Amino acid sequence: MRNRLVNLSFIPLIALAALLAFPPGTLAAQPTAVHDAWDFTDTITDACGVPGLTVEEHFTGEVDGFYKFVDGRSFPFTSVHVSFFNTFTGPNGKVVTVSADRREQDARIVDNGDGTITISSKVTGAALTVTGPNGQRSLDRGLVVFQFTVDYNGTPANPADDIFVSDQGIGKVAGPHPGVDTDMVCEIGVPAWTS
Repeated sequence: MRNRLVNLSFIPLIALAALLAFPPGTLAAQPTAVHDAWDFTDTITDACGVPGLTVEEHFTGEVDGFYKFVDGRSFPFTSVHVSFFNTFTGPNGKVVTVSADRREQDARIVDNGDGTITISSKVTGAALTVTGPNGQRSLDRGLVVFQFTVDYNGTPANPADDIFVSDQGIGKVAGPHPGVDTDMVCEIGVPAWTS
C-alpha cells in the first residue's frame, strides 16, 4: 500500500512511508517536525525485466522536514529535505549508484469531493543522479511537479492512513531531466551487469 509521501514517478522511495508512523495527534501542532533515516539491503531478481539477472541493492537515506496546516485547510502540506544513496551491484560486481539531495514539497492539494485528494508535489534540487561503473552519468536537477491521488481514508488531517489511488504523472518540468521519462538505472545498468 502506498501513501501520499511516496513519489511514484521518480525511483520510488518506499521508505518514506515510515514518516507517516507519527500518531494522529502529533499532526495537530503547527508545524510538526519529522525526521527519519534508513539503511537496508535487498536482492532484486529478474532486474530491469531481464530474466535471471540478479542485482543486490543497498539503500541509505534520510528525511528531515515538517507537516503544516495552511490557511485552515483540512489537509496538512508537507515539506521535506530528502537525501539518499542507493547502490545496485550486478552479478559481475559492477555497480550503478543512484543518489539524490532534494526538496519535496506539496504545492497544491485538491479535495476531489469523493474521499480522495489530488496532490501536486514539487521536487527541486539535485533530484536524481545515476552513475555507472564506467563513469556514465545522468543528472536530473531543477524542478519537477508530480501529481498523484490518494484516498484520505476519512481522516483528512492524518496522512498516515492515506491509500494510494493513482499516479497522474508529471505536471511540469523545468531544468535538465534526462531520466525523468526513462529508467536510467536500467539503461546504464543492464549493459554493465551483463557484459
